[in-house]
Amino acid sequence: MNSRLISLLILTAITSTSKAQLNKEFIFQPFSKELSFVVMDSSHGSQSVIIEYPQFLALIETPMIDAGGGKKHDLTDDTTSAKAYKTFLSKRFPGKPVKYIFSSHWHQHSLSGISPFLENGARLVTTSGNINYALQNGLDQFTNPSKLQSQLIVIKKDTTLLTETASPIKVVYLDSTYKNKPTNDYLFFFLVSQGILHASCMGAISSRDFSKTGQYFYHERLIDLSRAINEKNLPVKQLIRLGREDFNGQGFQPGIYNFKDVNKYINAGQSPEEAMKPFIQLNFDVLQKNRDSITNLLIERNIPNFVINKSVYTCIRNKEFNKALLFAQILNLLFPGFLTFIDTMGEAYYVNDFFVPANYYSKMLFENDPKWDGGIKIWEENKKNNDY
Repeated sequence: MNSRLISLLILTAITSTSKAQLNKEFIFQPFSKELSFVVMDSSHGSQSVIIEYPQFLALIETPMIDAGGGKKHDLTDDTTSAKAYKTFLSKRFPGKPVKYIFSSHWHQHSLSGISPFLENGARLVTTSGNINYALQNGLDQFTNPSKLQSQLIVIKKDTTLLTETASPIKVVYLDSTYKNKPTNDYLFFFLVSQGILHASCMGAISSRDFSKTGQYFYHERLIDLSRAINEKNLPVKQLIRLGREDFNGQGFQPGIYNFKDVNKYINAGQSPEEAMKPFIQLNFDVLQKNRDSITNLLIERNIPNFVINKSVYTCIRNKEFNKALLFAQILNLLFPGFLTFIDTMGEAYYVNDFFVPANYYSKMLFENDPKWDGGIKIWEENKKNNDY
């Protein structure tokens, strides 16, 4: 968690009695008659989506903490911010309690503020794998797991909820055959009447991508996104992603796209696997001998950092540990100073059994961020469970 966010959370606790100050933390952006977006504070990239029904509200994602897959342990149910959010909603939508919370996966930018809503009788729509992981890794601070069971709607397959309303929601379950998900279980939420698919952080697309010319690269998550839409025959008109974006310098707005444009983008672009395949297929001796030339090619081709980072873990998964380390070193040479990539390099050293540099980089991570959710302990666990 970054220092700015820590400061904001401390401020929230100190000023929890001041309703005026609490309300200033939230950025409310209406989209349509039924749909609105709320950002928890100006530092957040993630947003919560509100669906308004005649008698109640439904929320898609409750990202009180703006953290993705980098935080795997010590998960937090931020009740202070969630209570403030509940108060904010009760003022904005008087007489309409939150009846449903839809959570796509266990990352904190999806699920980090639920207890106050559960205490008011809300039901949580999730998978057993996601809620079990969350509870086992810290989210049980204020949630009674046995009491929670009666309020869970556990999704095991595609299911349509709220069918009796004018805004039914089809919950789309992505099973183990989808390989590009950020968590083992993942849910999409298709707003049937509006033709809008909430893909959360699987909607890994940026408005900047639409303006690029020549060769460009799309995130591998879009492979599963496109597959799910096509195989499940979802008549998607628009796509909502989790994060906001600064569109053409006009300020941060909800990430919502015309799906026809997204399809064109996927069809014209290149996947990370395609971009790195020529390099990954080379044997280690060739890679090592031509390291400088390969680095130069990656620069010339404008290969994004997430593509190279993924290649490191592809090599680890393929047990090509020496290749993984070489790509991790190149990654940090091209994009120095990013803790995430330092973590990647430390893990590459660790899987190669080079424990001295692995410990060195692990120590560096915690010196820069004492709450860093990575380092030796996590690398050991990943290697033990082959969790790549």
